[in-house]
Amino acid sequence: MGGTSWQRSQFDRIRKACRQPGSAWKTLLYGAALEAAAITPGTPLIDAPVTEYDEVQNVFWKPKSSGRFRGAVLAEDAFAASLNAPAIDVLGRVGGQAVIALAQRLGVTSPLADVGPLALGASCVRPLELARAYAAVIRGGWALVPRLVVRVRRGPQARPEALFDAAAPEDPWLSAARRLDRVAALAGLPPDERVGAPPRGRLLDERIAFQLQHMLRAVVTRGTASAARGVGREVAGKTGTTNDNTDAWFVGYSRRVLGTVWLGFDDPGQKLGPRADGSHAALPWWLDGLREVERDRPPSPVLPAPPGGMERVSIDRESGLRARTSGLELWFREGSAPTEQAGMPSGAGTDFERASREF
Repeated sequence: MGGTSWQRSQFDRIRKACRQPGSAWKTLLYGAALEAAAITPGTPLIDAPVTEYDEVQNVFWKPKSSGRFRGAVLAEDAFAASLNAPAIDVLGRVGGQAVIALAQRLGVTSPLADVGPLALGASCVRPLELARAYAAVIRGGWALVPRLVVRVRRGPQARPEALFDAAAPEDPWLSAARRLDRVAALAGLPPDERVGAPPRGRLLDERIAFQLQHMLRAVVTRGTASAARGVGREVAGKTGTTNDNTDAWFVGYSRRVLGTVWLGFDDPGQKLGPRADGSHAALPWWLDGLREVERDRPPSPVLPAPPGGMERVSIDRESGLRARTSGLELWFREGSAPTEQAGMPSGAGTDFERASREF
């Protein structure tokens, strides 16, 4: 929906409202870092107080923390818990230009600023742009060109699953979109407003997409979207909240459908409320919508089979090394997993000078 009432406002917020995505942006941040091999899902990231000087705006800024700092936390755990300080660490490792390049490749056309707060979703995007970027991730890296729905049919002739169940490289999603394009042209609808040509083909390595899918699933199984565990089927997604709760987001999906929820006032200075964050405001709306869409359809696994060139390794949460007994099961691209085992003597020693600089 583009708004609450067509009579009150005809402004289409889905395609035209540019709002800060908050932590919902971290999927693109971590995706760029994984693609550049700047991190793995098991990389220990710094979770400590951060104060940085923004040369562009000539101000100091300090990301907030929702709880106590952990010192160091594995990348997938940091993503699932939506920790801000580790996101700053990730941006420092990969650089803002790499994040912007991936976002643009996935279909984000809104201007993005290469500044520190980019890590936390400070540059605004339109809801449809964010949905399109997530769609490419959950489709194994394949692009999806959005089209507006002209007509919805009910009954035995309606088969929406045909849009979801077919896989690339034949890419029937695009074929279905082209058919809808022809219907829209016959209906006399104007072409969608775009900046440049829409992305097509494979936009992201399927192994990177697979790692991100598992990280998005972790947001539900042990992170900020744990309320979605009771929906009765496997789902995955990411919460997002901006400063002072002016914007609340949840971008999530089941096997068949992706949904993006944004809540906010047209006046960005107007707050939603003290507990109106992505988890408590946007996620419940998304769950209601998913229940309506899925209804009595049989549950399906949300995660695909791992592509070639992946290995699953048990990682020690304290050190980020291979666990000797039980640890966190993570997926790595072949050759990127740690080879050293936790608890074993190492000749490397500890670089206390580096540790003092980082913490």
